[in-house]
Amino acid sequence: MHIRLKYGIFVNKPPSVVFDYLSDPDNMLHWQSSMFEIKAKTKANTHGKLQHGTKVHDVRKVLGKKIDGEWEVIDHVKDKKIVLRVSQGPAPWETTYLLEPHEGGTHLAVEGGGDLGQVPVTASAAHRTCQKMFEQDLTTLADILEH
Repeated sequence: MHIRLKYGIFVNKPPSVVFDYLSDPDNMLHWQSSMFEIKAKTKANTHGKLQHGTKVHDVRKVLGKKIDGEWEVIDHVKDKKIVLRVSQGPAPWETTYLLEPHEGGTHLAVEGGGDLGQVPVTASAAHRTCQKMFEQDLTTLADILEH
């Protein structure tokens, strides 16, 4: 089952602050509701942050399905863009984070999509559930950064 998700949110912090937070995979445990364990990081920079070529092995749960996989950074432009792609695992997926200065803060646009394989719900229910999770996760990220 292939789905595509899009969402944009205003974060009342400059792009450099938002990018720095997004670039730390350990922070994902705090704002991504599907992720519950990071097993390994390779090719991160000396501060443990993402850079082009970084790979992260994690475990998450999506639509009741446990996903043990690895993703990698395939594009990384400081304070502007991060693109992640699943490199190993049961669900091919790619997510792009775009950051733009906006009214003293940051407009964070995120687009992701891929194939979830067999899931125990209809395509429309899967899309609604994943879109809601996507939006809630980004709202959580903004709340963490703003408070």
